Formats: sequence, structure tokens, C-alpha cells
Amino acid sequence: MDPEYLASAKLTEKSDVYSFGVILLEVLCGRKPMIMTRDEDQVNLVRWFKTNIERCTVDQIIDPNLTDKIAPECLKEYVTLQKNVCVMWGLNVLPWMIY
Repeated sequence: MDPEYLASAKLTEKSDVYSFGVILLEVLCGRKPMIMTRDEDQVNLVRWFKTNIERCTVDQIIDPNLTDKIAPECLKEYVTLQKNVCVMWGLNVLPWMIY
């Protein structure tokens, strides 16, 4: 869930961008956003993704079903998009959703 919404209880266009980014992460990693039975550092998908970006281990959390099916340059763009949406959240640099 959009951290800004949790803090303010107000949905904004940025909430849509964040939610879309989480959906893209679900596809990339092949898992749900919250899995309470995982190790503490893996419960929240966005935090887990951020941690793996910092460790330069994003390639290790990609859904194994995608590993041989996605071109490396596409994967790089996908991860870059995710960094912009999820990691830069709260810095007021997110793009707006255009309807």
C-alpha cells in the first residue's frame, strides 16, 4: 500500500503510480506484495526489492520462470523503472499517471 496513503489516509494520483509499480514488481518477482510467512527482511516485497538493489542482487529475486525469457536489456529497463517508482518514493519525483 502506498506509504503516503498510510500516513495521510488520502489517495492521490501518486498512489496509482505506486500501486502500478507494486504490480510490476509482483510480475517481475513472481510473488505477492506481502507474505507474512517469509523471513522478516522478505515479508514486504518493496522493501525486499530495495534491499536487493542496494546489494546489487536483484537478479537473484527475479521469477525463475522469467529468467530465460526476458532479454537482459529489457530486464535492466524494468528494474530501472521499478527503482524510480518504489525506491524514489517520498522524494516527490514520481511521475503522474495520465488517464
